[in-house]
Amino acid sequence: MSRALSVFGSWREFEDSSYTELRRALLRTKGSRLQRELVESLKTRRGFSSLIRESVGVTEGENPPVLETPLTESEFVNPPASTEQHLFKTWRNIAPAQASRTTFWGNVTLQNIEAGIIEPYFLIGSGSPSSGGLGRVYEVLRVGDEKQLDDAVRRVLRRFSGLQERGNRSVYSDGKFPKSWWKCYLANEICDRSQASFKDIHQVFCRKQGYWEKLIDMVVSRNSVIGDSNVRSALVWALSEFDENNLPEDVPDDIFEVSGIGRMTVAIGIRSAWQELSVLPVPQLKRIMHEEIIKNSR
Repeated sequence: MSRALSVFGSWREFEDSSYTELRRALLRTKGSRLQRELVESLKTRRGFSSLIRESVGVTEGENPPVLETPLTESEFVNPPASTEQHLFKTWRNIAPAQASRTTFWGNVTLQNIEAGIIEPYFLIGSGSPSSGGLGRVYEVLRVGDEKQLDDAVRRVLRRFSGLQERGNRSVYSDGKFPKSWWKCYLANEICDRSQASFKDIHQVFCRKQGYWEKLIDMVVSRNSVIGDSNVRSALVWALSEFDENNLPEDVPDDIFEVSGIGRMTVAIGIRSAWQELSVLPVPQLKRIMHEEIIKNSR
């Protein structure tokens, strides 16, 4: 495998127009025959692969590597930190621009299904032994409710690659493999700019789903005040030093909630209006985050 390709070129991914056409066809009508066929295909790797491959082309190039060890449904749906780090290590040479595309992650996920690393019914399961994906497949098919079929298909597409029709952020927040990749990518980036440990930074990203969605939405937004890598590194580094269960009295009790992040962003924006924060060293920025932004964001 060529390292030059992985760093400077593009890995093979789904052809955009045909993948878009398949998604649109699947979402066009609730309870359609095609929706039922997709849910039916989740029973077997061959069935799911055939449905996707018959409809979606791929670009030229080499396929990215697949994981070496099979995942359980729980590890796929709710991956522990060690699993997320293993995922990132496998795909660490992927360029962020390509890691932002549903077409790339759709191909990655399909490859791992075809290789037996994950089962297609993981895409619909809860990760709990009491309500596994395969049982959910049979339940949705048995009931045959239009809404259940539609909900199931949307869930599959979100976890498979991110659902473009839900918005550009879906790849970062919904796709199981890309979400793990981006959490580790940003954690490593912040560690490179600070004296924080990967574990502490990664834990900030592993809060509630809504908290991660708010953070990543601001990171990838062009107009966000924490879109700058130094500013976001300082903020997350500062947050990583707080214990959610033992916050100081002068710190708001919702700094690890969506509401807290929203107010901190506003406070950073106000400070940025009279001082260019991005030019400051990250340690100095972290002190500002500690003493002014976090404590005063009430």
